Amino acid sequence: MWNDTNQFVGGYQSMDSFNSGGGFGGGGYMQDAGGFGSPMTDSQEKKRSPMRAQSILPCSIKQLHSATYNQTEDTFKIGNTELNQVSVVGVIRDAQESATNIMYTINDMTGEDIIVRRWLENEESDAEKDKRSSCRENTYVRVIGHLKSFRENSRSLIAYSLNPVTDFNEITYHMIEVIHSHLALSKQSEMTSMTTPMKHSTPGRGFQGQMTTPGKMNQGFGGNVGGTIAGLSGIQNEIHSMITSCQHEEGMSLTEIKQKVRLSEQQIRTTLEWLSNEGHIYSTIDDDHFKSTDSY
Repeated sequence: MWNDTNQFVGGYQSMDSFNSGGGFGGGGYMQDAGGFGSPMTDSQEKKRSPMRAQSILPCSIKQLHSATYNQTEDTFKIGNTELNQVSVVGVIRDAQESATNIMYTINDMTGEDIIVRRWLENEESDAEKDKRSSCRENTYVRVIGHLKSFRENSRSLIAYSLNPVTDFNEITYHMIEVIHSHLALSKQSEMTSMTTPMKHSTPGRGFQGQMTTPGKMNQGFGGNVGGTIAGLSGIQNEIHSMITSCQHEEGMSLTEIKQKVRLSEQQIRTTLEWLSNEGHIYSTIDDDHFKSTDSY
C-alpha cells in the first residue's frame, strides 16, 4: 500500500491534530479574491488573486517537491492554491542534531525525502525533551511547518511542531485527507473559474469563495465555524482567537493573555503548551510570546 508512489499524489486540506479533543482536523478554509457574490472590477478580472491556504494543510512530500515556487514573492503554489502552513506524516530516515537545531530526513513513501529543520528552544521543558528523544530514526512523526526554498531545486520544512505518531491510523487518515482535499480543491478551482460572468451579482449573497471541507460537513472533523475550531475547549478557543487576532510582529505575550482571561498562570501555560504541541501556535522572540499558525 505504502509503496505505490502514484496513489498519494492528492491535494491538501485543513488538519490540526489526529488526537485533539475527539476530532480530526482544524478549521481550515480556502479564500478566493472576488468569489461568487463579490463584485469584481475589470482589473480584478484581468489579474485574479490565487486561492490561499489559510490554515494547516495536509500534504504528501511529493506535492511539496512538485509545488511551483515564485522566487520573487517567495511563495509556493500547488495548482492555483498558495501554500501557508502544511503538515506531513512520514518516517524519520536520519536525524542530525547541532547546538541550535535538529535536521531530520523524512520520507512518506510518495517520492524522495524532504529535510525538516526544527529549531531548539533555549530552555526546553522535560516534556519537550522526552518528546524530542522519542523522535528518532525509523519513527513515524507528524510535522507541521512552513515550506522554504534555500537554494535552487532544494526544499525543506521549517517545523513549528514535530510529534511522534502513537496511533498508526493517523498515517492512513492523513493520506485519505490528502486525496480528499485534492478532489475538493480541484472542484473549488472549477467553481472559481465560473465567477467572471457574475461580477455584478449582489454583494454578500451566494458562494463566497469558501471551500466545503470535511470539517464543514461534519463538526467532528474540526470545522471552523463562527471563529472557533471544533475539537478545542472553550478556553483553548478563546486563547487561540486572541493570539490569532494579535497584530504585533512578535505575537501576543503571556502578560497580555493573563490580563484578558481569568485563569491562573499555570492553567494558561498548560493551554499554551497544548496549542503549541498541536500546531495551532508557536513561540517567537522568547518562550512567553506566541503567534498563531493561522496568521499570514
